[in-house]
Amino acid sequence: MKRTSKIIKTALFAILILTISITNAFAGELANFEKLQKYTNNFEDIKGTDRFANDVINSYETGLFKGKSENIFDPYGNITLAEAITLVSRVHSIYNGGTGIIEDNDSSEWFSKYVDYAVDNELLEPSEFSNLYANATRAEIAYLFCKAIDLNDLTKINIFLLKTTI
Repeated sequence: MKRTSKIIKTALFAILILTISITNAFAGELANFEKLQKYTNNFEDIKGTDRFANDVINSYETGLFKGKSENIFDPYGNITLAEAITLVSRVHSIYNGGTGIIEDNDSSEWFSKYVDYAVDNELLEPSEFSNLYANATRAEIAYLFCKAIDLNDLTKINIFLLKTTI
């Protein structure tokens, strides 16, 4: 289970950070991912020597990740479906010219506004997942993220990645 959560977190970081890092290579919607806030050693569990520290910092500064709490990021923890839907909603919002800040819908569940956003923007079917507190699988995360940005940009990202990793 721990290994799966590390793989999921690593995959999410890769997806989000690659989206952020390639914005300089492409015009259009991918250029919408900009730094909105400054990271000031907010997370106690992220050290500058961690191999993923820059990824955490970049994703925090663009508003994609907020952490588990104000001071805890939990880089080795699991990601729930609710958290994955939240990330997908933020990515979709920013990609489409928004800020990634989704307006509150006065629900008691912190993630309801992101689920509503995902349903309203056809990223998710209503009641598609029965338990949003469940840990997300890699397949579920991939399924959600494939709808977050335009297929043409996904193709550009893949070509860019192939050229830079060969």
